Amino acid sequence: MINNKHLNINEIAVLAAVEESIKKKERPLIKNIAKQTFVSAAYIIKLSKKLGFSGYSELVFFMKHQNDSDFFTNTSPTDYVEYAYYDKKMEDICTEILKKKGQPIFFLSMGLADIASEYMIRRLAVLNIYGYIGTPEEHLLKVENAIIIVISSSGENKDLIHLIKNSQYMHNNVYTITKFPNTTLGDLSKDVFTIGDLSKTLLDSSPNFFIAQTIILIEKIIYLLQQRLLAVEK
Repeated sequence: MINNKHLNINEIAVLAAVEESIKKKERPLIKNIAKQTFVSAAYIIKLSKKLGFSGYSELVFFMKHQNDSDFFTNTSPTDYVEYAYYDKKMEDICTEILKKKGQPIFFLSMGLADIASEYMIRRLAVLNIYGYIGTPEEHLLKVENAIIIVISSSGENKDLIHLIKNSQYMHNNVYTITKFPNTTLGDLSKDVFTIGDLSKTLLDSSPNFFIAQTIILIEKIIYLLQQRLLAVEK
C-alpha cells in the first residue's frame, strides 16, 4: 500500500492510475497516465524523483513488485547485507580487481547512488587502486576488458542500461549493485549484488537504506582486498 501522507491530490491520482494500470496488466506508459490524470509527463517525473526514484521507470518497477512477498524482506539493514552477499561473489570481484590493479575501475551511477560510487573510489585509492565516475560515453566505448561497477537501486535505469549495452562488445566485466533480483542491468552483468531492505522506500515514508547498505558492502570488499594485499606482502 502507498502512504499518502506527504502527497497532494494530483500526486495521489497519478499513483492510483499507475497502480490500476498494473493491476489490469497493462503497460503504464507515462503519456497515458498523464492524459488520464490531467498532468504533464514532466509532473510525473518530478513526482517519481520526489519519492526517491531516479525516474518514472524506477517508480513503475517498484510498484509492480511492492506486494510480492518473494521480493521484499523486513530484515534490518545490516542483517540484509549479511544475508544477500555471497562469499564467492566477494572473492571473485576482489580477484578481478587485483588482477587488473594497474587499470582504473569505472563507476556508473546516478543521483544518490553517486555517493556510494564516490565513497568506493576514495576507499580504493587508499589501496592504490583508482576509479573514475562520470566517464563520458565516447571514452567508455573505447575501454576494453575493464571493470565496470554499476550502482542502481532499481537496476532499470535507462541511461545506465544504454551505456552498458553499447559497451558490451568491449568485453568488460560488469558488476551491478542493486535492490532487486532479475533486473535488466543484472542480466547485462557478470555478477549482481542484491542488497537492501526492499520493503523500505520513500513511498511509505520509511527510511531508504540502499546507499548505507551499499557502503557496508563496499567496506566488506575493501577488507577482503586489504587482506589479500597483506598476504602478498608477507
